Amino acid sequence: MRKMREFLVHVQKSVFEGELEDHRLEALRQTILEEID
Repeated sequence: MRKMREFLVHVQKSVFEGELEDHRLEALRQTILEEID
């Protein structure tokens, strides 16, 4: 779970900095949804 939290912080930072492209963001969203399930 801690690893997931660090991952999310990194994603938030990347999104804020505008580094992620839409298709990568969608893939990350799918990964997160799978983690939650």
